[in-house]
Amino acid sequence: MRHVDRVIVRTRKLKAKLMLMFATLILAGGGVVLPVATFGSASADHIANPVSFMQYTKQVFSPSYLSSWTQDRVFPSGDISSVDFAGRDNVLSMSIDTSKANASSFYDYEGIAHSLPGASAVTADLYVDGSWIGNSTTPVNAGLWGVGQDGSGNVSAYPILDFTNKGANNFTGWRTFNDAVGGWVNLPNVPYRVNNWNDLALVYNSKTTLFDLYVNGVKVGSSYATGSVSLSSVIFDNYNYGTQGSNYTVHWSDFAYSNSTTILNSPKQCKDGMWMGLGKPLMFSNQGQCVSSFEHSGYTNDNKPDHHSNQNQDVNKHHDN
Repeated sequence: MRHVDRVIVRTRKLKAKLMLMFATLILAGGGVVLPVATFGSASADHIANPVSFMQYTKQVFSPSYLSSWTQDRVFPSGDISSVDFAGRDNVLSMSIDTSKANASSFYDYEGIAHSLPGASAVTADLYVDGSWIGNSTTPVNAGLWGVGQDGSGNVSAYPILDFTNKGANNFTGWRTFNDAVGGWVNLPNVPYRVNNWNDLALVYNSKTTLFDLYVNGVKVGSSYATGSVSLSSVIFDNYNYGTQGSNYTVHWSDFAYSNSTTILNSPKQCKDGMWMGLGKPLMFSNQGQCVSSFEHSGYTNDNKPDHHSNQNQDVNKHHDN
C-alpha cells in the first residue's frame, strides 16, 4: 500500500472515531450538545455567524424600560438600576444582598424577565469583573437564560449561558444547563475577557432545531430545544449564596433580540443603508465595515461559505477595549 493510501485510511479511521466520540458525548450529555470548543474549533455550519448577521432590535436599559421587566422567582435582593459603567451608559446593574437569601435554593435564583414572544435570538454583554476571578469568599453566578416555547405556546426548554466562579470542582468560567438531567455543564475551553465586556447569545437554529450558544461571537455549544419553535422570553439571573458568600453586583448592556431567521448572505445587503439594521446593534459604523466583516466571515463572491476560513474568528470586535 502506498504511503498516500495509508494516510487516507488513517484519516478516515480518525474521522470515524471522532464522529463516534461526538455521538457518545451527545448521548452522555443527556440534553446538551457538548461545546465545539472541546474539539478546538467552531463548526463549519456557522462561519457566517448568526449573532452578527441576523437583524436585531436593541433595547436600552433605561429606567423606563427596566420598569417593564418582571421578577423571575425572586426580584434581585439588592435591587436593579440603570447606571453608567465601564465606558457605557444605560447599563443594567443587578445586586445581591446576602442578608436577604431565601431558605429555598430554588428561590435563591434572583432575576428579572421580559416577554419576547416569537424571538429567534437574544444577545447581551456581561461584564466579567476581575474581582470575581480566584475569589472564594465572593461566589458569583450571573446568567442569560432563554425560555423556549413550542408551537402551542408552552414552555419547552431553557437555553442558558452562565458565568460563575463557584462551579463544580471550584470551576471558574462559562457553563450551560443540562435540561435532561438537571445539572450544570462546565465549558472549560471557552475563554472569557476579564475586566471587559463579553458578548453572549442564544440563537434558535431552525435547521437543527437546537438552541446554539455563542460567547464573544464564537459558537461554543448547543442545547436541545425539545420541541421549541422560538423563544417566549428572556431572563437575567443571579444566585444569592447567603451566608456562604458576600454581596456582589452584576452588569449587563447591549441587550437585543431578533425575530428574524434571515442571515446575511450577500455583501449587497450592506448597501442602500441596510448596514444600519444588519447584525448586532452598533456592529457597523458604516457600509464599508459591513462589507469588510462580511468578506472576513468566510464567504466568497459566489455567496457560498469558504470552509477554509478561520472558523474561530470573533467578528464582534467593537466590544474589545
